[in-house]
Amino acid sequence: MEKTQKYIHEDEVPYGDYSGVYPEDMMRKMRAKRIIAPNGAIKHDEILFGTLEIDVGAEYPPHRHEAPELYYVLVGEVECLFGDEHFVAREGTVIQTAPNEVHSFKNIGSQKFVAVAFWWAPNGDTEKINGKLELLPKYMRGANAPTNAKTCF
Repeated sequence: MEKTQKYIHEDEVPYGDYSGVYPEDMMRKMRAKRIIAPNGAIKHDEILFGTLEIDVGAEYPPHRHEAPELYYVLVGEVECLFGDEHFVAREGTVIQTAPNEVHSFKNIGSQKFVAVAFWWAPNGDTEKINGKLELLPKYMRGANAPTNAKTCF
């Protein structure tokens, strides 16, 4: 029986490879690590715990997914769209995302944005945590927005 890993330093976890999933240009400006997840460095079927990094001026475009999510901002400042609400989040801000709520981040600060992201499977429903993430171009800013929604993740 394989021993379950119980700890790891974040520096030991590689950035996820999302090539072919997210637009290439987007992934040059943002990175994510799955530290604890069904396919993470530490295996767990009902949670996804990791980090999200977004370069200065870059955007994690509007998207939604079935799993609820929490963010805790460690470094930086971002303009946020969560549902119909726009606000600025900075170090120490905690944000809760409801299932299927449209949300996005745009780094408006002078340094790389870093946050902890946490998803969970409500009532043990692992289909929610393993579900697809949908980019929503109708909400996206700028000329580089794709013309069709893309199912990602």
